[in-house]
Amino acid sequence: GLAPDGRAPHLPYVGEPDLDRIIDAFNAHARRAEQLQQQAAELRTRLAQAERFGMLGKLAAQVAHEIRNPMGAMRLKAENALAGDSRRQQDALRVILAQIERIDAQLSGLLALTQPVSPHATRVDVDAWLAQVVDAHRELAQRQAIDLAWLPGEQGERLAQPAAFPVFDPDQMRRALDNLLLNALRHAGDGGAVTLAAARRTFAGRDWLRITVSDTGPGVPAEQRERIFEPFVTGRADGTGLGLAVVREVAAAHGGQAWLDDVPHGASFVIEIPWQPSS
Repeated sequence: GLAPDGRAPHLPYVGEPDLDRIIDAFNAHARRAEQLQQQAAELRTRLAQAERFGMLGKLAAQVAHEIRNPMGAMRLKAENALAGDSRRQQDALRVILAQIERIDAQLSGLLALTQPVSPHATRVDVDAWLAQVVDAHRELAQRQAIDLAWLPGEQGERLAQPAAFPVFDPDQMRRALDNLLLNALRHAGDGGAVTLAAARRTFAGRDWLRITVSDTGPGVPAEQRERIFEPFVTGRADGTGLGLAVVREVAAAHGGQAWLDDVPHGASFVIEIPWQPSS
């Protein structure tokens, strides 16, 4: 084994030639093991760097692709507008503005990923907050005839009384939930249903806030399940693919986690964070 400082132990000679030869061999072996361990640590660091560069390369290629598409659409519209009447020009400007928004959303998402999420935790009236988050998506749900339901605590009672409000960053968590709700509304399809449920759970000696967003869409293909939270993995042609990466990052920054639940139909995403951060 290693000494407490992480170095291999070095045995002193005892003055017996035969024993000292064995001690010599042992010390040489210990030194070699120590060298190998240092090399392994260096290799691990280099591998982590190589993986990061590989990921950055993939990210850069994807960003270039994501920006080139809307740019192509804008160029085409602008060229047509130059040759057209004022109605076509108005139409072109609207399309161009929409594409600029799309690029802007891409870059905001990317910047959000490059900056570590640092939550500003505060006591939150979780019931009112969740109702607000869901209400912000009602109009979009109605336009697609999607039944958007919000299920408070287990039996419909409040999740928390004022004295026991949970502590988290409501803005960051809202970003994560907005991503999950937009994702669900996109996949539920016209006439489908999206449900947000919340519960307070106790395990491992702590209380947790668990929020689940489910939809009645086609679900996530088996081959995408493992990679769905990686940046730029998206099942949609128009997707930025940053949404779920941000969700996982926000959950992790709160000391929690986010995952895709195994359900027989549709998709069900879960965010779970500690009710109170560990002090």
